Amino acid sequence: MKKQPWIHSASFDLIWFHLPTIVVLLIIWLLPTSIIESTEMSPWFWLLFIAGIDVSHVYSTLFRTYFHSEQFVRNKQLFILIPLICFVIAVFLYSLSSIIFWRVLAYLAVFHFIRQQYGFLRIYSRKESLGKLNSIVDKMTIYSATLYPIVYWHLCGDRVFKWFVENDFVLFSNQHENILGFIQLIYLAIISTWLATTCFKLFKYKIFNIPKFIWITSTILSWYFGIVYFNSDLVFTMLNVVAHGIPYMALVWHYSGKEKPSVKFDILIWREGLNKSKSLVIFILILLFFGIIEEALWDSLVWQDHSIFFGFLYSNINLVNSREFQSLIIPVLALPQMVHYVLDGFIWRVNKPNHLQFFKE
Repeated sequence: MKKQPWIHSASFDLIWFHLPTIVVLLIIWLLPTSIIESTEMSPWFWLLFIAGIDVSHVYSTLFRTYFHSEQFVRNKQLFILIPLICFVIAVFLYSLSSIIFWRVLAYLAVFHFIRQQYGFLRIYSRKESLGKLNSIVDKMTIYSATLYPIVYWHLCGDRVFKWFVENDFVLFSNQHENILGFIQLIYLAIISTWLATTCFKLFKYKIFNIPKFIWITSTILSWYFGIVYFNSDLVFTMLNVVAHGIPYMALVWHYSGKEKPSVKFDILIWREGLNKSKSLVIFILILLFFGIIEEALWDSLVWQDHSIFFGFLYSNINLVNSREFQSLIIPVLALPQMVHYVLDGFIWRVNKPNHLQFFKE
């Protein structure tokens, strides 16, 4: 059997890219039904998963863009224009309607999440030369694994969770059983085809891409159980956040560790002279710092629903509830997320073969 196309190493990939999702799935199956069905989210759960992973992972993009002197100089115009354009669009959308703003942001987020699953698939497929049909089956499988649960969410219309805010998705009443049944048949047919071709390659050619298989399988399981099987805000949040945020941060960490700073004051210079454990802790602390600061601003200026952590700010910040204030502050606070979504499409570009050269051994 050929050498496996791990991104870093078998241990690193398993620990940071694959095991987080698998572990969360196992935890969910062990949780009591009362906890899964609970509508109350523990503030400590929120702090860990939302502030600690979901929001913090957004700022890992900085290490591939604004904190990376060589990349910034090379793409200076792009890195300056995108935040400005995003802000103008965000203010315009919010001026039309707050729900329009959140709806556009939600669908942009869904696109970003789906593309990440496809991106890792491409990386793990970089050494394969089994023809176009094999690539098409893989692509159809990863998109089916992510799109079917989203379509189900829209057509079922009874999910108790949301992406950002209530009604950010265009939901339909539960009157589309025939359509859902047909789509489910297509979904199962595609996954069955992928399993059949995987088995065929294993027994016929002794070819089995372990990391790609784990990635596709975990994507199928996390999206299906997170959205379709369980109707739980807790389950959706855990799977959605962990399966996306941790692999993304780990990929940025791996990427920055492979590069050498070419400019004296490059942000990457802080990794020199430190062992991996210490530099990883610093990396995580930087992300947590930005994540907590952002959530403190959101909570004190907009939501005010986590007083256990940020209540001391409520009386010290003059909260303005006018629509004019909200139409400016919400786009400002959402800007890091929007820029993360948009820039991510430029800095990885896994749809172009030459951008995969970095991962080749």
